Amino acid sequence: MMNSATILNENLQQKEHINNEFKQYLIADDAYSIPYETNYIEDNQVILAENTRLTDVYIIVSGVAMVMQDNIIIQFLGQNECLGVENIIVSGEIRMSIVALTKMKLYKMTLQDVHTKIQKRTQGLRLVADIIASRTDSLTRHLVRSDVVRNKVLDVVLELSFLYGEERNDCIYTEKYFSKKMIANYLNVSYTAVTNAFKLLVVEGIIHDEPHGMIVYLDQLSSI
Repeated sequence: MMNSATILNENLQQKEHINNEFKQYLIADDAYSIPYETNYIEDNQVILAENTRLTDVYIIVSGVAMVMQDNIIIQFLGQNECLGVENIIVSGEIRMSIVALTKMKLYKMTLQDVHTKIQKRTQGLRLVADIIASRTDSLTRHLVRSDVVRNKVLDVVLELSFLYGEERNDCIYTEKYFSKKMIANYLNVSYTAVTNAFKLLVVEGIIHDEPHGMIVYLDQLSSI
């Protein structure tokens, strides 16, 4: 039987496949690719502002962004994810802001160009729907996490490690993008509760918490 960590990793890989397929559809289609420009973004820079109209769509080449609403972190987005996808089909104001957590490299294209391609090559509608469904599923899983803070924190640590870490020698190494304060905001729990959960996970041998990053020991996840 697969453990929950394995299932989570497989779900994230499926999400990554969908994002990559949409990226290929937009800018790597030999028959019809959308023109784009490359933008370099500093950390803490607002990419899409809440309550504004979407005019451009972005693909993350590198770096990590936060989806935020009323200063609460809703989601983290990384490589190959599309920023603004929720407003591609249904126009209207952007409901959540997107802010760079790290320095980022983005591909930027106009919403009009995306609309034009979707009208001519309608498989893009399916891809947009798949991405939105995947993000909705992620949000649902986030909202129904365990009530035990230790388990909530472990879920987030695993998700961020699988998404943004580097796997080698049965470990995942993740740079210190995600502070305990940020995880507390994301989980809507106290900073002290997150700190205590980290200490417990260290004692259990699941993680090694360092000032510049974090290590997850995959061989300790077999029973999770």
